[in-house]
Amino acid sequence: MTAATPKGERRRQALVEAASELLVEGGFDAVRHRAVAERAGLPLASTTYYFDSLDELITTAVEFHGRSELASCRARLARLSD
Repeated sequence: MTAATPKGERRRQALVEAASELLVEGGFDAVRHRAVAERAGLPLASTTYYFDSLDELITTAVEFHGRSELASCRARLARLSD
C-alpha cells in the first residue's frame, strides 16, 4: 500500500468508498479495477498503485462498509436510548 501523503490518503479512501458502493449495489462481481476507478474519478492505474490486488481492495471495502454500518447502528441506538 502506498498512500504516504495526504493526497494519497484521499485517493486511497476514494477508491475504498467507491468499491464499497459497488459492492453494495452489485455484489463482488461489480467490484472491478475499471469500475472502481471510474466511480472514484481516478485513473485506472490508481487501483493497482494503492492496492496490491483486487482482493485487498475488496477486503478493505468490506471492512469500511462494516465499520460504517456499525457506526450507523450505534448512532440509531443512541437516539433510541435518549
